[in-house]
Amino acid sequence: MRKYHSTQFPSHLIDEIMPQLKDTEWRLLCILVRQTFGWKKEWDWLSTSQLKARTGRATAAVSHAIETLVRLQLIEVRTMSGHCANSPMDRRKAREGLLFRLQVPVSADTTISKSENHKANTTIDEHTKIESNVVVFEKRNGRIVH
Repeated sequence: MRKYHSTQFPSHLIDEIMPQLKDTEWRLLCILVRQTFGWKKEWDWLSTSQLKARTGRATAAVSHAIETLVRLQLIEVRTMSGHCANSPMDRRKAREGLLFRLQVPVSADTTISKSENHKANTTIDEHTKIESNVVVFEKRNGRIVH
């Protein structure tokens, strides 16, 4: 018998967000849930080729889906050096791939506001270094550490 693994998936994404998204946007959001919540990570590094392969969609569709999810404040995108890459121009400039983070509540009790996001990006914890208000990410043993 084949063993299946699972990922906790926030119900409100299915109930409230899914009906508002187009197919590629939904696929991309599902991948980001799997790559972050599924591995108990806040951020995950994904290249355009990985996103194309995982969604089954072309580069233009994936780029448009990222743009929409950023605009809806469902995801945040950063470069490997920690700089915000929410604009298409910033993402095109990033040569080494991009870091993605969901900006959606994990449970109905949790909400993320702009002020909380700002606070989260400007406070120091044991995994994050702040240099001039820019989050710095490091790669250790082949894994992204922030």
